[in-house]
Amino acid sequence: MMDVQDLSDVLRLVAVDYRAEAVVRELIEAGVGTAENTLIIPEGGFQRSFAREVHDLTQGFDYEDEARNFIKVNVRREGVTDMIPAGLIFQPTIDRAERTTEVMLEDAELHDSEYRDARNFFLPFDAEFGRQRLTVEQFEHQSITDTYARYSQELYEVLWPKLDLELTDFQKATLLEITMEAHQLSGNYPACGRYLEKILGHPVHIAFGSTAEEPEGTLAGVATTGTYPSLGGVP
Repeated sequence: MMDVQDLSDVLRLVAVDYRAEAVVRELIEAGVGTAENTLIIPEGGFQRSFAREVHDLTQGFDYEDEARNFIKVNVRREGVTDMIPAGLIFQPTIDRAERTTEVMLEDAELHDSEYRDARNFFLPFDAEFGRQRLTVEQFEHQSITDTYARYSQELYEVLWPKLDLELTDFQKATLLEITMEAHQLSGNYPACGRYLEKILGHPVHIAFGSTAEEPEGTLAGVATTGTYPSLGGVP
């Protein structure tokens, strides 16, 4: 399995500008980290116009809990510090008319130091905003690839609260699909048969009438009379 540092090196070589949240989502799905242990840290957007969004990835360990590691993703993106007025963070020491080279160098060092302190102060906010963006990325990705991945169990319990059956995840998803398309399945025996095949895992034939001819090679599962359908299936 590729570690975080190897992935960071690969991202520098590929000619694709990946979004930080997409990279982190792939790491989580690969089992490398978790959303709770991942920090997306903005470094400012000065270089963003000519550089990739993801600057680098590093992996560290929590000093208080050595068994817990974390992944830090440094991104070229504006953070809270970059969005507030600069005058709230740094003020020149003297007027422009009195400035000398030495004073300007001192101001530059003080400016960098105070901005680093401000960025560290707002770091928890930046990390939380990054975590929320990651949650949105995960939801959008699952909405495209598997619409019911996040809330299929909740929907199943709401729509079928008294259905005491041990069903697989595939059977539950099929049952939810039937629930949403029930208005189109009413009276459509071929479609009902296809859904029953998906749930039961066996070929199903539905015929309407007092007697139904069983297809060749099938066994009668339930046979009824009158206007009720009869089911045939192969065990």
